[in-house]
Amino acid sequence: MRQFKPKGRSIIHKVALISGLFAAALAVYYWVRMVFTNPYNGPVRSDVVFNTFVMVLLPACLAMASILIKKPLLMYGAFLLALPTGFYMALTPGIFKWYGVVLVLYLASAILMTLDSKARA
Repeated sequence: MRQFKPKGRSIIHKVALISGLFAAALAVYYWVRMVFTNPYNGPVRSDVVFNTFVMVLLPACLAMASILIKKPLLMYGAFLLALPTGFYMALTPGIFKWYGVVLVLYLASAILMTLDSKARA
């Protein structure tokens, strides 16, 4: 007897896609807010811009690429790359504490992508 495999994308895949893209967009928003319109500091030095680019914006780009090419390993990489800075930002007072949501969404998206790929195999 043939096993039924639904055509199209599963609910798990759609939730992984939405959560991953939302997390990446939120990370980009926080990076722009931190670098260009930071309510807590004055002008940002160029080394800070580069460091936050690598630790915040690069994982967001990696997360978007992960969603587009359907590779959960890249999403885990985005989570691990963003973890140190994200953990620090999540423990600070102010608006940047909400960056912790980005970390949770990266991890949730990676887990859901893994579950979806195993269900399709």
